[in-house]
Amino acid sequence: MYNINNVEIMSEAKIEREPSNINHKKDIIVFTFLGLIVAFMYVVFANMLDTTIKNSETIEEEFGLPVLASIPILRMEKT
Repeated sequence: MYNINNVEIMSEAKIEREPSNINHKKDIIVFTFLGLIVAFMYVVFANMLDTTIKNSETIEEEFGLPVLASIPILRMEKT
């Protein structure tokens, strides 16, 4: 058994009316800044890792080879 004869109440606990650790302005600023950084990094990395050939001029510039023929993209319009 414990001996609790030497325990006394220092002060009564108070009930807080509002949270003490919420700062919405700081949270909005921090997460906006982080969102912009992540979006910028995604755009940069997506462009760096894009290895697709967009047109025939790219082939001529990159490989120094002439393009003999190309297949056009035919878009069918709905009537």
